[in-house]
Parts: sequence; structure tokens; C-alpha cells
Amino acid sequence: VVGGALIGGKLAGVTGIELFPGRFTSFGYNPNDLALTMAIGIPFAWRLFLTRDGAIGWLGFIFFPIAVLSALLAASRGGMLSIVVASLVIPVTFFRLGGVKRSSLIAMTVLAVGAAIYIVPEESFERLMTIDDVGQTQISVEGLRNLSGSDNIRLSVWEAGITTFWENPYFGIGAGAYADVVAPISGDSYVAHNIFVSVLVELGGIGLLLFLGMIVYLAFATRFMDRNERTIWLVLLLTYAVGGFFLSWEHTKQTWLLVGLLAARAAYFKPVVTERGKATQLPAEVAELVRRQKQLELTRQEEHAGDGYANPGAEPTVVPHVVSPVEELGNPAIYDRRRRLVVEILSDSTLTLGKDPSVSDFYEALAERDETWVRGKSARDYFRRKLKLEYPKTLSGWSDIATQWAQELPPEEE
Repeated sequence: VVGGALIGGKLAGVTGIELFPGRFTSFGYNPNDLALTMAIGIPFAWRLFLTRDGAIGWLGFIFFPIAVLSALLAASRGGMLSIVVASLVIPVTFFRLGGVKRSSLIAMTVLAVGAAIYIVPEESFERLMTIDDVGQTQISVEGLRNLSGSDNIRLSVWEAGITTFWENPYFGIGAGAYADVVAPISGDSYVAHNIFVSVLVELGGIGLLLFLGMIVYLAFATRFMDRNERTIWLVLLLTYAVGGFFLSWEHTKQTWLLVGLLAARAAYFKPVVTERGKATQLPAEVAELVRRQKQLELTRQEEHAGDGYANPGAEPTVVPHVVSPVEELGNPAIYDRRRRLVVEILSDSTLTLGKDPSVSDFYEALAERDETWVRGKSARDYFRRKLKLEYPKTLSGWSDIATQWAQELPPEEE
């Protein structure tokens, strides 16, 4: 919405969106904030295009040119650098796209380049090629030179903050106080325009260590995700770090939305470590869910006797039940049952698989045997969480695991 309004306003000649020649913004956004927000949106949009079909997937597709054109019109140098970093997700995962999407992406890139040449004024490109901030600012050149002797806004403000940091190295000068340090020297209040310098000066060395520790922990927590999603989240964090080197975003909604989403997603994928063959001690309400699941399994076995499991082509006689992650990971019996299905299918492939089976055929066979796996991806994710490693990508890899499981599984109860 913001990017479309900016581009549409520029084409329609709307007044008020041009801050000064070659620099545009939209809906009261600071142009630097707008550009970095667009950059952070690129990996999210790319994930939609990579994994979803239909309108939702193509909505992610059209976001990319809008984001790039918006950042070019904003003429934010830090924002454009972030756009470049965020766009790394495209070549890394490009060959996982289908032929139609690949061709569409190439065509869109050509059209976007032409649109940029037509829409973006020369002044914007000239600004993006410079490194000196003094061209358009409310801070006087004299005020900047009072800070550090440099005509570059960010360098001057960073040097003033670092000088103050040494007076309060452990706990800092207090949250939100950075502008108060700069104002007496330059005559104008000016934030750090750098997340890391801002946190260091305001919250001290301890605050910066905690902030960096949070980011590093979130990056490390992506190890349980599948390769596509892990790549997207790591590119997102790198985009944020690069853009944050030019903006004071430690307090913004964008920062904490990103942190919150990644923390929640990482927690969902993190496996529950239990002693083999023993259930964990569960809260009463979770234990009740497990008890109901066991009862449901018994009911299924009775209703499927002689048709569903013996004949994979038979229509299921019960409504599929989606097992929650709490039930699934808290009940080793479910894990053993699913391991047993893998062993059965791979030991007698003629029962369900064709003459030349693929890994996809194998996942579909699992889903036929256990309707709680709605599609093959559920099977991959389930075993990846359980095994705490990348799921096998070949049928022979699954066969090796099945051979091991066949020896480990206890006798099936009658």
C-alpha cells in the first residue's frame, strides 16, 4: 500500500511527496524508514512466491518491483544497501522455482529496470551514488563541525555518541537520551541513526551485549527449520542488521515484530527432548489431550480393520484429525507408530509405491496410511523435528533409517 501510493503519486504528480529534488516519501514515512521497511518485506514476499500458488503467491511476486522502485524514489543509501542484501534470497533459492515462475521473474526484472529508468529521476540516482550526508539537512554545517569536524551527518553524530559512551561504559546514559547528548554541541537534537551505536550509548556495554545476544540466539534457533525457511530468516536478520547500521530502529514496531515472529516460529520447530521410550511429565490438560489421542487411535484401528490400512486405496471411514504439536511431540507412542509405518512401506514397496518410486511417492504413501499427514510436507517436518537433522532427500536415505528403526522398534502390541 505504501509503496504503491508512493509510485502512483510520483506518476500522477501528487504534491507533498517530494521532500526535495530526487527524494520522495509516502504517508508521513521518513524515506529511510520506508526503504528499510520495504527491504524487510522482500524475504517475506519471496517466501509466498516460492511456496504458495494462486493469488497469494503472485501477490508476493509483485511486491519485489514495488519495493525496489520505492527505495529508489526514497533515495536512501542505507535502504538501497538493505534492498541488495534482502534480494540475495532470490538467487539462493531461484532454482527451487518452477519453470513458469522462473520465466516470470526474469521478465519482471527486465520490466522493473525499464520502469526504474522511466520513473526514478536522475537526482535520486545521483544521491544514491554519494556518501556525503550534508547535502540536505536541518543541521547546519557549523553544527556538524562542532561535533567532530566532519561534514558527514552520521559520522559526526556517531563520534559524539562514542565520546559520551566512555563516560558511562556499563549502563549508558539512559534510553532515549542520545539526542540530548548531541543537541548542546550541534544546536539540534539528532538520534544516532545506528541501532548498535544507539544501544551502546544509551544502555551501555551490558545493554548492547544483551541486544546482540538476542539477535545471535534467534539466528542460531533457525537450525531446526527446513532449508528454505532457514535461508529466508537468516537473510531477514542480515537485512535488518545492515539497515540498522544507518537507522535507530531499536524501539520501532518493525524490529519487535520481526523478533517476535522469528521467536515464535523457532519455538514451534524446536523439538522436545525426551528419554527414549518414556513420556515426559505433562500438565494435566495436556495429559488429557494425550489420553484422548490414544483413545482415538484405538477407535481408528477398529474402524479401519480390513479396509483402510490393509487397502491403501480405500476411502477413510473417519474424519481426519490434525494432531497438535503438543500432542504429537509429547507422546512417544505416536512417534513409534509413524516409524513403524515407514518400516512397513519401505520393506514392501509393492504394497503402495510404483515401479520407480520417488521420495514424493513415499510421502504420499505415508499420508495414505495416516490421514493426520495432510500432505508430504507434514511428514518431512515431523521426522525432521524428531530426528533433529535434515530429513533424507532420497529414498535410499530413508531406507537406511528404516533398517535401523526395524531393529529398534519394540514388538507391536496385539
